[in-house]
Amino acid sequence: METVDITWPRPAGERFSSWLEDISQTVLPVRVRSDGAGLTRARVRMVQLGEVRVSSLALPAMEAQRTPKLIRRSDPELFELLLQGQSTGQFSQHGLTAVAEPSDMVLLDSSHPFHNIVGDSRTGAVGAIVLFPRKLLPLPDNTTSKLVMTALPGSTGVGALVTSHVQHLIKHSDHYRPADAGRLAAVTVDLIAAMLAHHLGEGRTLPEHTQRHALLASVHAFIDQHLADPELSPQTIADAHHISLRTLHRLFQGQDATVAGHIRTRRLQRCKRDLRDPLLAGQTIGTIAARWGFTYAAHFTRAFHNAYGLTPNDYRETNPMTDGAHRQTGRR
Repeated sequence: METVDITWPRPAGERFSSWLEDISQTVLPVRVRSDGAGLTRARVRMVQLGEVRVSSLALPAMEAQRTPKLIRRSDPELFELLLQGQSTGQFSQHGLTAVAEPSDMVLLDSSHPFHNIVGDSRTGAVGAIVLFPRKLLPLPDNTTSKLVMTALPGSTGVGALVTSHVQHLIKHSDHYRPADAGRLAAVTVDLIAAMLAHHLGEGRTLPEHTQRHALLASVHAFIDQHLADPELSPQTIADAHHISLRTLHRLFQGQDATVAGHIRTRRLQRCKRDLRDPLLAGQTIGTIAARWGFTYAAHFTRAFHNAYGLTPNDYRETNPMTDGAHRQTGRR
């Protein structure tokens, strides 16, 4: 698994137009045009997961064209999923045009010409791109092509899972090992497939492993959204996803923890983060524990010690950023 950060400006006075052209050849060969108005810095981060590449972009407003000449020169037969950032984008392919609002997604096909106009003078072109071989998608090409040049919501439903997953991959790419690349690539494509199948109404045609990955990602997202609820339990999770408790437990077979264990671990991670936050130094340990669903202080202290080898109070004392601040307000 490889992560590459490419930033501008660079030494030796390289022109922005040349830098941008080099980037386009690295991500996907396109003809780009941008005057770089108001530009002080630009950045592209690329995370390579085997045959799948995830990239984040922070560039000025720009136009990108994939021309017939570029396609004849090289066509890797990829799907390109663009995740729109803070501005509106206009995308054209197959004689169709899609206008994507912030957080929308658009699917493109590298085998056909396209013309994109993204970003504006205020926010620039900020977003992400997922490139993956068409052959990896467990849906027929003639079915998937129905969604090319369609603005797909990325803030609700399965689209929100895709957005969250891609953002997490980019933000935490340094935390993964090379051996994780294949699994992360499979999960990424499976989530995209689940989202496309949802919009096509063909979820039942997806392979079982794809449906399983998508369901597990949905369960993980649901847990993270409801950690503060002390009533969160395997049963409430199963009910929310319209599956049996037995199916939920079977879904977690092969994972690092059971359902209840995963909930406890995520809550402890949130508490651990807050205990080291200098802005929360004035809050008692009990307040922090309750915020993340721990009803009983003794249970929280025991679970925290079992997980990290220190009591919450001792852990907080080891952090010099909060040392002293919480002593004035009480430790408990």
